[in-house]
Parts: sequence; C-alpha cells; structure tokens
Amino acid sequence: MQPLRQIYEDAPDSIPVPEALRHRRIELILWPLDEDPESALPARPAFAIADVERVEIPSREERNARRSEDLQHQQRIEGLTIINPFAS
Repeated sequence: MQPLRQIYEDAPDSIPVPEALRHRRIELILWPLDEDPESALPARPAFAIADVERVEIPSREERNARRSEDLQHQQRIEGLTIINPFAS
C-alpha cells in the first residue's frame, strides 16, 4: 500500500483510519500548515541566551597558569608538598 497524505482545510474532530491500515504499525504526523515556520519552532529558553557585550576567553597559557595556582593553593590547604617534575 502506498503512503497516504491528506490535507484538511478544516480539520474534523476525528480522522478515520482506512480499513487497510487498521491494526498495523503506522506513523501519523499532524502538522499545522497555517502557521509561520518560525512560530512553529519552540522558543529558545531565556537562560541559554547570554546578554553580554564581550566574552573573554583566556589563552591556553593563562588557563594553565590558573590551574597551577589552584593546585598550589589546594596543596597548601591540605598541607601536602608535591614535587612537580615538569616545573621549571
């Protein structure tokens, strides 16, 4: 059986399923045709939109320096001394 596509200008309260398709695995897609494509999409959540003038991304060296400072600070807090063989 060929796929069935039917466009309703005024959708009824119920849509009959053809006899040949009853009690079978089917896919039913209901798609409103009278809306804007943009209004049919879900709105983006407000928390995902950043309202900032500028985003500063630190360089790799700056990020590594921060990690090194954080690690040293954590070591001081814990009272541990760990020798870093890669430090110059």
